[in-house]
Amino acid sequence: MTATIDENEVVQLDYPEPASLTVKQGRLGFYCLPDGGYSEEELREGVTVIGVGEKISIAAGDKLLLTAAQPHTEYSSESTAEPKQRSIPADYPIVSAMCNYVTEKGYYFGYEDRYAKVYERGASSWEGTSENASLREILARHPEIFEGDIVDLGTGEGRDSLFLLSSGIGRSVTSFDVSHSALEKARQRAREKGLPADVFIEKDIIFLRDVAAESFDLALNMGALHMLDRAEDRARHIARVFDVLRPGGHFVVDHCASDWGRGFHTIKNYDSVAADLVPGRTITRYVEIEGERKPIDLEVLHYSERSPESLLSELTAAGFEEFTRLDTDTEAFGNSTLQVVRKPRKDAQ
Repeated sequence: MTATIDENEVVQLDYPEPASLTVKQGRLGFYCLPDGGYSEEELREGVTVIGVGEKISIAAGDKLLLTAAQPHTEYSSESTAEPKQRSIPADYPIVSAMCNYVTEKGYYFGYEDRYAKVYERGASSWEGTSENASLREILARHPEIFEGDIVDLGTGEGRDSLFLLSSGIGRSVTSFDVSHSALEKARQRAREKGLPADVFIEKDIIFLRDVAAESFDLALNMGALHMLDRAEDRARHIARVFDVLRPGGHFVVDHCASDWGRGFHTIKNYDSVAADLVPGRTITRYVEIEGERKPIDLEVLHYSERSPESLLSELTAAGFEEFTRLDTDTEAFGNSTLQVVRKPRKDAQ
């Protein structure tokens, strides 16, 4: 079954058999209705946004409410039995509430919109093609933590994963992001280098749906966590990383510490735009197009800053233990802190 849904429209799908649902175009908000009704707080907490390429698993008996986070969102549903479908009247309170929550909670998909706009402008890259300098540094200091199965969370255009793959580092590399535009760029580069392209997968790193516990030995978050500014999103992401790491596994987090935007290679003059680095405002950034740096007006997206101590506190609150730390100043993230924490071994838990 393939269907299209628009903003401010809510439909209910009742699934008699297990199924899966995949977004083909746009972005989709969904909520799994619990038995016995729901509260306003449960609705707000439970509404989730998924983007192009991400698949969700549906159990027999699940009742889903769906709405669109973008006009003309298309999705497909695969099941041995077609779900029962009905439209929810527009004047029902749940319609406006759900649509509002989808807008509120889908903020980090703004990075997909940014990638798409940059490519439409003619740029071949937003991030650049070289791996992060801070990744090279932590690899040089602690190569032993890179020997197992690695997951790159918020890989973007895949520069760090491509570096690891081309260097033969790690037993395996898996890369997740919500931006299908950036992931397609990563796949293209992988194919050009003769590297596997299927390691780049559409998946929301907050939830890490359908990722089994204890799947990886090393998780990398190179500049994605500071794109999450809702405390509940950050906490859920960190908790899920703890789940998917094996005991003794490590979590590497590179996060802006202060002065967001200072030192970014896409910002020519930080002082001239510093006052406008407020989410929702528009500033001029610079991208490389046919060998020249050219201006492009882009919306300032959500971001967060954390001191080294504050970031470490977030990570240890989820059960991680301190391993090491670097304070860095790179063209990717400016003034940042790189924290490496470890999931305790089972004999220490």
